[in-house]
This record gives sequence, structure tokens and C-alpha cells, in this order.
Amino acid sequence: MSLQVTKAAHAKFLRIGDRKLRQVARLIKGLSAELALDQLNFMAKRKLATAVAKTLKSAVANAIESDTGSARLRPEDLTVSGVRVDSGPIAKRMEFRAMGRANRIQKRYCHLTVEVTGQAHEHEAVPRGKARKSVKKTVRKPAIKKGAAKKVAEPGKSKLARKTAAKKAATKKVADTGTTVKKTAAKKTASKTTSKSAAKAPAKKTASETESGKVKTGLGTKRTQESD
Repeated sequence: MSLQVTKAAHAKFLRIGDRKLRQVARLIKGLSAELALDQLNFMAKRKLATAVAKTLKSAVANAIESDTGSARLRPEDLTVSGVRVDSGPIAKRMEFRAMGRANRIQKRYCHLTVEVTGQAHEHEAVPRGKARKSVKKTVRKPAIKKGAAKKVAEPGKSKLARKTAAKKAATKKVADTGTTVKKTAAKKTASKTTSKSAAKAPAKKTASETESGKVKTGLGTKRTQESD
């Protein structure tokens, strides 16, 4: 079952001449709401087109938000049934000219009315059981971060227990670093002692030297004089 809906929107005291605005208003009469908005968006006369487009959008919103009971109304179902442009007040101004003369300036205003009609179709009722099943299928579980998963896995731990565990881990790290420092210091001292011992050791005798008290010469061996 369908229900016909007609809604209108008004724009008053537009600073535009009524004859100029009627030229644009005639172009959208009888068209669908979407097609009319497309034509207005790509029109060369921007000032006139924007005024008509704003009024048309307001009429479409009034039709969609209207109380139609269980029936539903979509923007695709709406058409521009009527557009009316009425003349408004005229503001009179003066333009001074030469020789003490003056010209009259008339600033015209107008009122715009846009009507929209559409067929509202009743929404098909869905059984409660089927609706619940469809909702269950579409619902997805939210993604849980690693930190949040750990907190969920250990709900019994309090803040104090977490702080103590963190302190223990920090002390272990410090102890490990201390042992490594001690080992490196011990290695350095051992290397120093080995180098000192090597320096103190007596140098080995060369091949030119013989037994104690004897020296080789070109002619033969001579015994050195021993000191008294």
C-alpha cells in the first residue's frame, strides 16, 4: 500500500528579480529531485541556481522527515510538482546625475516556493526471530590488543602485584649487568699480570754467547780474566 506525500519549502525576500528567477525555476518543474539538483549544480547562472537548489533540498528534507506512519519515503521517489516565484517589495534608491538631475534605482525582491511529491511505500515487517538471527550474523567481535589480552588473562592481579613484578625484573637486569662488568674487569687484570711477568723474565742467550766465562773469537776460544 502506498501513500502520496506532498511537501513544500519557502525562501522569502531573495535579493533577485522575479523575472530572472522564473527562467531557472521553469527548467526543473516536472523533473525528479535528483535530476533537478544535477541540472542546478552545472548551471552557468550560479546565484540563481544556488537559491533554487537550497530551497529544493529543504523541500526534500521536509518530505522525508514527514510523519507517514509505517510507510517509508526515499529521495529517489520524489519529483518537483510545482515551482512558484512571487514578486516581493521594491527598494527605491536614487542616483545623482549632472545638471541637478537624478535617476531612480529599483532593487527588487522575490519569494520562491518549491513543492515536492512522492509515493511512500510501507516497510515490510520482518519476524522477530529472523531479525535477531541476522543481527547475530552481522555482529563481529572487536579486536583486542596484546596488552589488553594479557590484562584479561590475569584479572586477579592488582596494581601492587604488577608493580612488584616490574621492580623484580629491573633488579635482575641490574644484577646481570654487574656480573658482566666484574668478569670483564677480571679479564683485564689477568692480561696485565701476564704482560708484566713476560717483561721481568730474563732474556735468552744468543747463539754467539757460549758457556759462562768463554767467548768465541775468530782465532779460537780465550778464557776471560776473572776478577780477584
